[in-house]
Amino acid sequence: MRRQTFALLGLLSVLPACAPREAASYDWVQTELFFGLTRLDHSPISDGEWQNFLNGKVTPRFSAGLTVLPAEGRYYSAEHGLYREPSRVILLMYPKSQAAETNRKIHEIVQAYIREFDQDSVLRADSPQAATLIVREK
Repeated sequence: MRRQTFALLGLLSVLPACAPREAASYDWVQTELFFGLTRLDHSPISDGEWQNFLNGKVTPRFSAGLTVLPAEGRYYSAEHGLYREPSRVILLMYPKSQAAETNRKIHEIVQAYIREFDQDSVLRADSPQAATLIVREK
């Protein structure tokens, strides 16, 4: 039994080396942009208005791809209690080498959103990422 256990352990230690592996690289940046869907006067930004903004201002600047996630922002104030705001999060992944150009595009998008939808701000969060695009095998 002991010899079988060592044989199994030996096999398990070799299997990962046999599996195809893609090399991950930390040469990527992930940016998350948080867009509130309520104007300063508390009127909602409609789905149609959001889609027009996304299709007209965001997607053309990031035609290689992006992800949009539904979200709900929350905060509590002593004056108003719990406040919930429907939101959208845009997730971007791009090589560090494209950071300057991407920053310019993000700035344009955010400023357009603030102006067009009467916003105080848009939250931006950046983090380094190890990313690998895994493609279909032939």
